This record gives sequence, C-alpha cells and structure tokens, in this order.
Amino acid sequence: KNRSIEALAQMQSGRITPSEMHVHRYKLGLADIGISISAEEALRFSALYSREQEELKLTDTMRSILECCKNRFEKTGIITNGSARHQRGKIAGLGLEKWISPELIIISGEHDVLKPSPQIFALAGLAAGTTPEKMIMVGDSYEVDVCGAAGFGMKTVWMNRNEEKDIPGAIIPDHVVHGEEELLE
Repeated sequence: KNRSIEALAQMQSGRITPSEMHVHRYKLGLADIGISISAEEALRFSALYSREQEELKLTDTMRSILECCKNRFEKTGIITNGSARHQRGKIAGLGLEKWISPELIIISGEHDVLKPSPQIFALAGLAAGTTPEKMIMVGDSYEVDVCGAAGFGMKTVWMNRNEEKDIPGAIIPDHVVHGEEELLE
C-alpha cells in the first residue's frame, strides 16, 4: 500500500489533520514492514524528513536533463502530490523555475486531486495546451506516476531507482530507466 498517498488524500479531504497525516504515513507504513513506532516517534521522523528536504540539491546530471528537456521539448512541467506551500517551497529551493514555467506546475494540494487520478494529468494537459498522446510522464513511482499517466493516455518512463526486477502491475511503462544517467541518455 502507498501509505503516503492514502494519508495525503485523507488530509486533503479534511478527514485528518496534517499532524495526523504524518503519524498515519509513518506509523502505518513502517508497520507494513514489521516496525512498530509510537505517534511521537512518527512525528519526530516526519520533522527530520522535513528538515532534510530543505537540503535538497539538484545533481549535475539532473541539471543536464532539465536543460535537455528545455531545448528539445516544447514544454516541460511538474505534476506532484502534496501541499502547495511545501511543494512550491521545494521547487523554489531547487531553482526549477529556470526550466519550468509556473503555469506548468500542477500540485495536488491546489486542485484537490491526487496522482494517480487521471484528472491531475488532464489538468497538466490543459495547462500545456496539448493532448495525452503528445505528453510523456517521467516518474519514480510505478503506482502513482506510471499507472496514473498511462490511465490518462500518456507515454511513460519509469525511473526504477530501486531496480525492481519485475514490473509490479499490469501496466507496462513505455521505457524503464534505473537512474538519472540512463534517463539523460
């Protein structure tokens, strides 16, 4: 189960608070693999995770990928799940506005729809003024990115960072890469 998506959906619908979302996400997610933590430990873990996200930096390879996209494609965008404030903070901190126009940044918290729902991919298509068959989704979550985009009719590239040996579902990505260097190629 994707506990992050499950918890985010509950928070965005108003059924749980942001604090409860963090507890749910980490406590249940770790329980799925046999690790038991308290609500307090889940909140501490969440706080540490948030602090570490403030230290995110683009790799040189990712900068090259973004330059390549900017030069080769008509438009490049972002489709992401999360709160608008949090995601926009990360986007600004990474300097992504150099490569991506603000109108092509689709954040679930601003639209009350989460990936993998085809609706969020449709919003990206409307923002870009294009059709699904002309769009390509690159994502590292098979369930959220690949299945969602394919459900909308987009081409898909799965960044299989964990090098899973088998595709975990019935939807076959158009391409599979295992890291940034392979994506750049």
